[in-house]
Amino acid sequence: MASCTVKRIRGRKLQAIRAEHFSRNPLCVMCLEHDVVSVATELDHIVPLSKGGTDTDDNRQCLCAPCHEIKTMADLGLKPRPVIGLDGFPTGEINRPRGPLWRLAERGAQELEFQELRMPSDLLPSRIPVTIVCGPPNGGKHPWVLEHAGVNDVVIELDKIMRDLSGLPVHEAGRKWLDQSLAERNRQLRALATDTKHERAWFIINAPDPKERALWAERLGATIVLLAPPLDECVRRINAEPYHEGYTERMIQAAKDWWAKNVNLLRP
Repeated sequence: MASCTVKRIRGRKLQAIRAEHFSRNPLCVMCLEHDVVSVATELDHIVPLSKGGTDTDDNRQCLCAPCHEIKTMADLGLKPRPVIGLDGFPTGEINRPRGPLWRLAERGAQELEFQELRMPSDLLPSRIPVTIVCGPPNGGKHPWVLEHAGVNDVVIELDKIMRDLSGLPVHEAGRKWLDQSLAERNRQLRALATDTKHERAWFIINAPDPKERALWAERLGATIVLLAPPLDECVRRINAEPYHEGYTERMIQAAKDWWAKNVNLLRP
């Protein structure tokens, strides 16, 4: 038995239908499902005509070109094409439509990568006692550690690592040095699992989220010391430090953000 395919609308009638749909729905519906805003340029049949879909308004949707290509390939059961190098052989990469959703996925992957760099999930409990000293900016963490650390102890602090690596003040170092400094800090934290050279370790970090502090303690097998002077005292100290010039407002905002996540500490 011969298959019956719906006759496709073409010509001026199709152009009128397209114009009417784009006027009502100017944005790509697939992108909007992921909270991404992009202009629609293609009119798509939700159920393809070749699979029994109708050429009617309730079976039409507006898509951007990359989303339309992705959907069409899925409708046809096609896989992304491999990238062919100059030598004529596949490079191992895949040609994928790089539209808004692709960029969203890429940003998501980059964010996950940074979050793993910021707080690595592969840490093992420390061989030596570890104290995590937390609190808002200018909460007195560094002086407190200097007062309590012994000569055979190791102190791990991101700001110091960044200054040592870049030779710059922390607020001038930039994202390049931040990533490198986080990687070095994580190397030092991982080394605690087999440390035989030091008696104790002190890990200085703001860690505004109480759940994050607990997770750090669990992963490193550490205890927590929380130094949390009131916000107005933190602001006073930040304004009093000359090396914060040009960076003061960011420091004050960081202190406010820290306390916004720790309001329960103010309760009697």
